Amino acid sequence: MGTDKDERYTDFSETLAALGGGIVNESLSSKLNELTRAVREVGKAGTLTLKLTVKPEGAGLGTMIGLSTQVTVKRPEPAMPGAIYYASDDGVLHADDPRQLKLRTLPPVVPLERRIDDAVAAASPIQRAPRPLSALRTTTDEEGGSK
Repeated sequence: MGTDKDERYTDFSETLAALGGGIVNESLSSKLNELTRAVREVGKAGTLTLKLTVKPEGAGLGTMIGLSTQVTVKRPEPAMPGAIYYASDDGVLHADDPRQLKLRTLPPVVPLERRIDDAVAAASPIQRAPRPLSALRTTTDEEGGSK
């Protein structure tokens, strides 16, 4: 393209807006909107591709030119969750390493305060409702006396 003011060119945006009576532009706008929503939702890139084919029409040497379009959209796909497995020598997958020795299961840990409360209740000769350890503790008032 030269710099002559008389040189004319085809404005692409005007041609795109007029293609198919505006249907191509409307379709591209709609697909761009859908792609943008998908990109925001998934957090990955997507693409919208416009392929514009320009070919001679009629005898091939005339002034008639045909324009055709093809629009492709590649939406981003969310990542599928993965996992790590251990493969045995025969190719079987295992969630746990089959070569690792198994540890025995330990009993659940009981909090110390609960064990003390249970021991006090068991040692008491009088049958009464068990009291929590905190009820056995004495507190002092502001003057230093016991309550």
